[in-house]
Amino acid sequence: MKKLNFYILSVLGLCLFVGLSCTRTTKKSDKPMNVLFITIDDLRPTLGCYNAPLIKSPNIDAIASEGIIFERAYCQAAICAPSRPSFLSGLRPDSTGVYGFIKTFREKAPNVVTLPELFKNNGYLSTYYGKVFHSEKPDPQSWSREGNITEPPAWRGYVLEESKRDDSIQIATPGPPQYGPAFEMADAPDSAYPDSWIADSAILVLEEVAETGQPFFLAVGFIKPHLPFVAPKKYWDLYDPAEIHIPEYRVMPEGSPLYSIDRPGGITTRYSGFEDPKHVSEKMTLKLNHGFLASISFVDAQFGRVIDRLKELGLYENTLIVVLGDHGQKVGEYGAFMKGSNFEIDTRAPLIMNCPGKRDKAKRTNALVEMVDIYPSICELTDIEKPAHLQGTSLNALWETPNMKWEDYAFSQRKDGGYLGNAMRTDRYRFVLWTLFEDRDSIVAIELYDHETDPLETLNIAPNPENKELVDKLLTEYYPAWERSLQTGK
Repeated sequence: MKKLNFYILSVLGLCLFVGLSCTRTTKKSDKPMNVLFITIDDLRPTLGCYNAPLIKSPNIDAIASEGIIFERAYCQAAICAPSRPSFLSGLRPDSTGVYGFIKTFREKAPNVVTLPELFKNNGYLSTYYGKVFHSEKPDPQSWSREGNITEPPAWRGYVLEESKRDDSIQIATPGPPQYGPAFEMADAPDSAYPDSWIADSAILVLEEVAETGQPFFLAVGFIKPHLPFVAPKKYWDLYDPAEIHIPEYRVMPEGSPLYSIDRPGGITTRYSGFEDPKHVSEKMTLKLNHGFLASISFVDAQFGRVIDRLKELGLYENTLIVVLGDHGQKVGEYGAFMKGSNFEIDTRAPLIMNCPGKRDKAKRTNALVEMVDIYPSICELTDIEKPAHLQGTSLNALWETPNMKWEDYAFSQRKDGGYLGNAMRTDRYRFVLWTLFEDRDSIVAIELYDHETDPLETLNIAPNPENKELVDKLLTEYYPAWERSLQTGK
């Protein structure tokens, strides 16, 4: 009898287990995980959650507090136009063929399935608002429904009439500068600015899917803190100018080649209000830094509006949130004010993931990761089979073990005229190999920066004869590592 009772209980237990398992499986298939994919233009790791004490970014910090913060995430090109198709396709610039603003990735990879396209193909509502791909190239093939982008000149976001007038004059007049002022502080509501409109549109989509129940991949592309630094006065008022400091190092890195960086004239030839086209004064540098911080806090507020509505609608519990900057930005470092270089200040960007089921506490990892790793990571987190073409590696193991041994290298690329610079970031060094663009075997320059002794990358130590052995070693490591990085199906 005891054996019979045990048998009956065992069968009942097995049925219960199977029933629960089926219930979990059904529930999972009934409610696919949503994705809220938020890109913030020119956002470097100047956030409270990245230990930037001055910055006011409470909304992004709150999402980071329940997710994972990638301390050393690197874009594959520090310009909008090549960076975005890179992480949205999972391919490096050498594979997309996009290094600047002229080509689209469909020219070289016409059939590649992008990240939003993958979700479209899996029955999701896949749509966007704001700048996701580059503004003028939204790639209709990627979306189940086209959203909208903020076309020029609206993306500059001027509110004051004098700024708008200056902007229209510059555009109408041949030759530099191209735009209006490099910053604007207007006593105006958030609703006067494009990033507020982008948040409004994203909220409407969330309200729609909350009613229909359709799973979604919603990409939200905030424009600021991209130049010009335009934000409502109340965000400027968050910062005491006396606490803002200009960058410590404001000259070109010693020994760097001329094509390694955008010269100081980049901002002065694009924006009005500079007395000297070859020099930005300390006073103006302080003002630009103030505007940069204000722009970040303004975007953080719009980000917060979207997250608040996500929670109010009951969608937060089943939505993966990914937040990233497409690349960094210089605000006086090296005497420059744009992006586009292979230096740390431009290639390192914030990457934060917040995932249902993993929101126990904040995690941080110092692993060297790349933005091409985002695509396979999202596939794994949402249980969608990843395409074979991906060149990145899923980061999800780092969620469980943030300090585990990870990749030894992160790569970025910069094309300048007929030259191509491939940067290899190791745990200690930044190694940059410059070749002719049309002849990758023709080395024209090498840069090497030691982050242990020179974290600001102020001195290129590659030309020093004492470092020849180190340069040769890194060169030997570079070639096979770069070839591995181009492999697919990882």
